[in-house]
Amino acid sequence: MTLVLSGCAWGCASTPQHPGTAPAPNGTRYLSSADTLYYGFWQEHSLYYVRGRDTLRIPGQTFLVRAQEWTDAAEGLRVAQQQQCVGAASCHAVDTFTVSPRGELVAGAHRFQHNVIALPNRPLAVGMQWADSSALDSGGVVVEAHQTYHVERFWDNQGRHLAEIVGDGTMKLHGSFHADSTSTIAQRVFWLDVSGSVHETHWFDMGAGRIVSNFATARLSGWGTIPNGNGGLDTLPAGLTLDLKDRTITSERAHMLARAMPGRDTSVTTNARGVLFLHTVQRVGDQIDAGLARPDGWVRTASERFAGGRPVSYDAMWSDTASRCCTVRHVERHGDSLFVRRDGRDTTIAVPAVTWAISDAMNQEMLVPVLLTIPHDNLTHPVAVYRPYDGKWTIWQTQVRETDGVYVVRMMMSPQDPEEVLVVSKTGDLLFAEQPRAQQPWTRMPPRGTVRRAAIEGLLKRLAPARNVAFRAS
Repeated sequence: MTLVLSGCAWGCASTPQHPGTAPAPNGTRYLSSADTLYYGFWQEHSLYYVRGRDTLRIPGQTFLVRAQEWTDAAEGLRVAQQQQCVGAASCHAVDTFTVSPRGELVAGAHRFQHNVIALPNRPLAVGMQWADSSALDSGGVVVEAHQTYHVERFWDNQGRHLAEIVGDGTMKLHGSFHADSTSTIAQRVFWLDVSGSVHETHWFDMGAGRIVSNFATARLSGWGTIPNGNGGLDTLPAGLTLDLKDRTITSERAHMLARAMPGRDTSVTTNARGVLFLHTVQRVGDQIDAGLARPDGWVRTASERFAGGRPVSYDAMWSDTASRCCTVRHVERHGDSLFVRRDGRDTTIAVPAVTWAISDAMNQEMLVPVLLTIPHDNLTHPVAVYRPYDGKWTIWQTQVRETDGVYVVRMMMSPQDPEEVLVVSKTGDLLFAEQPRAQQPWTRMPPRGTVRRAAIEGLLKRLAPARNVAFRAS
């Protein structure tokens, strides 16, 4: 389920009560910037419903990168903003807003998506208090917030003089929204009417005239609707918890986090709780490029070259919402050994005396060229897979069977482990993957509602006998 408030429920630029009111000459104010400002925004939410003694929780996460250009304007400050979702979610928005030097919205949409709070019309001082209210109407969901702010302290960090501004107040959220097409709940219109407490902490850079970090939480409860087994909706006690972090990041980190995922061939891995991964794949000649993203902003992009169905080289980069840059791996074949670069160290390792492949977990498409070189005889053949991230080999007992114009590949590490099933086209495209007997079973398929999804579902029905045969070790 997608429910992105992007910080506007708290800390949005509010509509001024007296347009044109200017701050005192010595009042704390927002300033223009010669450089583009970049922010990393992370939100975690959990929607829950209570039915008797049972509680249904629907969690979700969003991470996005935001770029802003602040310039002086006759009315105050003009903000040109771009934001892009990172991870399994998909979003891209471009907006322009104008705010007063105190942070009040002068012109533009009322969904100013940045942690700008209204400042008092006097210099900040420890213990100072002021109140502010804001409202957001986004896609049929109305959010109203009332906050009382105070200056907790001043402190110095990395050459910046910061004011810590703390806000406490209330929020009311009501309206309707949709469960997205990848939700485990059928796609329906939901209704929610909840309210509760909000707590915020903002760090304001006194010299630069901007907020550089923002942390906020909200705990809301009330009522909502949820589909029942009869095709209707039940009204139940409901609640919503929200946690967000919004902080400045460097230009280099912003571009790395928001880098493009390779290819257009898209699929999703889901389990009973929802989306685990978004996949993209591109095959050109003997090279496979793949992207893998989680809802929390974790992304892996990888590229592997092959010759005659054997790996030649592998390169991958991992990035996430942590403050560190990224993780990089490079592997290339040198005769009967692999040259491996991990964490700045170079090593040479021997390859096993069996068929071998290079692929990190959940990049099944990078196994396909190697898997298609083993006999299609439905007998078990060992395949060693090198995992570059961990720097370890795993041995899979593998069977390949040709049926209904495709290959069904079944892989198992040991009799105690759940098997993994792949369906591959005759041209070497990964069509489907699943681990049906895992503790948390998952499947990888094209997104719901696509033509490719309908075609794969039809194919799986025809393949049911082959997929359900017990794994037989030779």
